[in-house]
Amino acid sequence: MFVINCHIMEQCGYITMGNYFSVGVQIFLFISGWLYSTKKFESADIKIKFVVKNYCKILLDYYVYCSLFALPIYYILKPETITVGSILRVLTCSGTIGGIHHLWYIPYLLFCYLITPALYDVGIGLEVKLWGEKSRKGYFTVLLLMALLVQILMYAFNSYFIAAWIFCYVAGYYFNSILEKLKSNNIVNVVTIIFFLTTILANILKYYFKYYLQINVIGVRLTLFTLLYNYAQAFLGISIIVIVYFALRHVEWKKHRGVMNVLEFTDKYSYDIYLTHMIYVKGVLSVIGITKSFGLNVFMAIFLSLVSGTILHIICCILRNINQKKWEKRNEKKQIY
Repeated sequence: MFVINCHIMEQCGYITMGNYFSVGVQIFLFISGWLYSTKKFESADIKIKFVVKNYCKILLDYYVYCSLFALPIYYILKPETITVGSILRVLTCSGTIGGIHHLWYIPYLLFCYLITPALYDVGIGLEVKLWGEKSRKGYFTVLLLMALLVQILMYAFNSYFIAAWIFCYVAGYYFNSILEKLKSNNIVNVVTIIFFLTTILANILKYYFKYYLQINVIGVRLTLFTLLYNYAQAFLGISIIVIVYFALRHVEWKKHRGVMNVLEFTDKYSYDIYLTHMIYVKGVLSVIGITKSFGLNVFMAIFLSLVSGTILHIICCILRNINQKKWEKRNEKKQIY
């Protein structure tokens, strides 16, 4: 919902509001890391299966959408964008086409899945080696050094990835462990207040420099301001989830069947809706501005996204079932022989 609102607001000219809705990206990364932190990677086989399974989960829908819908539509309506190079960049997830440029996020998902087993190993190492009676600060020191090292390496090698976005995933992954350590030292409230105050200050500065003054800088100042903007966004996403967590953690969700139904639907279809929505908002099939009614335009964009996402999900489910049946037949043959 945040991401679709972001793109609709931007397309309608509300750039600042749209930019703030884009915090949905950081929220999603933090939640993803948090959820995967409960998974155990106790063997190399489990690690490999995790990466392969999640790559297949992400890339099947992505390739079906691109090959059966997005690329053919662009070839018909905007053929100058379809070249051998652009197709290769889309297929290798190393680039996008204007109008479906939200697909820049797919490599982030793949990269986060790839590093998840390593984060598990690092977490185990920190627990065993550094978290003891004699070294209570070791855990946080190493995590801070890891974050700093990743930022430096990504900047030095001009990486595709923004380190602050990866930081959200890593922070989510270690959130439970950090919370436990803070509770054991009775400083969770102090650290939480400091983090929230830092988030507020960073976002005030971001708004003042980026949207109010609209300053243009180059060189070292550009790097520093970019870091401020990125980590203000990252901290904002994390803060939103932490607030929601503390506010709603004691709610008995099973009693709220209607809410659970909505959550189950979004969990099932949100990825496919995300893949399909952009072409109706900023792409060659954009319906934003097609009539004089803002509400009608938004309704059409959301409706088309929901329908397309549902159809994509059904197609991919069929393909997965076909593939699963093939594997089952192969296994049966192997058992017979």
